[in-house]
Amino acid sequence: MSRRARSSEVDASYQHCGQLARASGSSFVWAFWLVRRDEREALQSLYALARHTDDLADSSATLDERKQAISAWKNEVSAALDQGTSAHPILASVADMQQRFAVPRAYLLAIVDGCEQDLQHDGYETFDDLRSYCWNVASAVGLCCGHIWRAQHVDPEGPAADCGLAMQLTNIVRDLVEDQKLGRLYLPREELRRFEVTEAMIGARQFTPQLRDLIAFQIARARRYYASSKAFHDLLPRHSQGVFRAMHAYYRHLLERIAVDPRQVLEKRVRLTNLDRLSVLRETFFGFQPEKRELQ
Repeated sequence: MSRRARSSEVDASYQHCGQLARASGSSFVWAFWLVRRDEREALQSLYALARHTDDLADSSATLDERKQAISAWKNEVSAALDQGTSAHPILASVADMQQRFAVPRAYLLAIVDGCEQDLQHDGYETFDDLRSYCWNVASAVGLCCGHIWRAQHVDPEGPAADCGLAMQLTNIVRDLVEDQKLGRLYLPREELRRFEVTEAMIGARQFTPQLRDLIAFQIARARRYYASSKAFHDLLPRHSQGVFRAMHAYYRHLLERIAVDPRQVLEKRVRLTNLDRLSVLRETFFGFQPEKRELQ
């Protein structure tokens, strides 16, 4: 679908989503400017969809009200995708983006499903259970990006999905204390038992040897997914590779910043240093750095 064929309502929706993305303060929205205009608009629309869904799930409303809001939103998203249009200021462009880039509707709906899961959160017994949740909230986003970036092949269980999973695992480690305060402990119960870590330890911010080893285990697993997800780079056309490197490098460096001193996750929200940001920029514009021995 060409830009000329778009209605004024769709154009306004893309502009609205662009404004939301720029106002968000997100650390990697700048990377959207590394791609062509149509891809940038699509990424901003995808970001707005995910952000609005997340805001509904995390609002100050009661749990029942949030569940109702997410359910109604899912119906509205589904209707927009079915009809190819919507009066909603975000969904008009989402529907257009889905058609222009042939994004499977299941991936877009999975993003809503993931936030709906959060409202029914009762923890995860195994890593396979956690991975199913991560597929919805993160891997599905990576797969949508694959279509927007015109990848040669987008495998729902391949490197694009692995990239989303690695990023979400990084978020889970970084936000360990914050999520626990909200009653959301994402680490699999099976692994908590294996490392003899209790929720009370996390709540009390006790950096015990057991918790240190558990976090090290989570970091090692996320590293493996970052490594496997690099294969997605070569499936992308050259003009889309930079934005992938930017996002991949940003989250990977965040994981390594945590690895330097895992105790940080109990004390503050870990952020990249200025040197880390320079490394991200270097990888964005000059390619991934050679593999090196990771910090232990």
